[in-house]
Amino acid sequence: MMPVLSKAPCDVLAKYLLSLPDSDTDSAGHRAIRHLLVIDEAKEILSYKHSALSNLVRKSAAKGGIVMLLSQSPDDFAGEEDDFLSQISSIIVFTSSTNSVKDLRAALGRRLAPEDFSDKNLPTGVALTKLPKQELMKVRAWQ
Repeated sequence: MMPVLSKAPCDVLAKYLLSLPDSDTDSAGHRAIRHLLVIDEAKEILSYKHSALSNLVRKSAAKGGIVMLLSQSPDDFAGEEDDFLSQISSIIVFTSSTNSVKDLRAALGRRLAPEDFSDKNLPTGVALTKLPKQELMKVRAWQ
């Protein structure tokens, strides 16, 4: 039997965080961080279709919130009715054995082929990365 995940934690966090005034910005326009929500095995929580999670991804940045969704496969983001992935500003993807990368199209800003994620194109320690206001690029995370 699969455990039932309550929507309450996401709802409570969204209600609290989104009720805060906007976080302060420095002279360069960078916002102060108040909260970091890290969700490992994103497939699990995404399957519950929490509107609160979507609200956190879409609206919490102005309030100083950051949401990190961790997954082992781009397929885990398939079928999101509310395409909040297009709102995610930073994406880091290491090698994937999956043949389906279409679900990252909106987030990465362009169409991708499975070959873009192959071991030949992304050696160990290299990630395909999309940062705010920058083109998609490969970066070495470790050697």
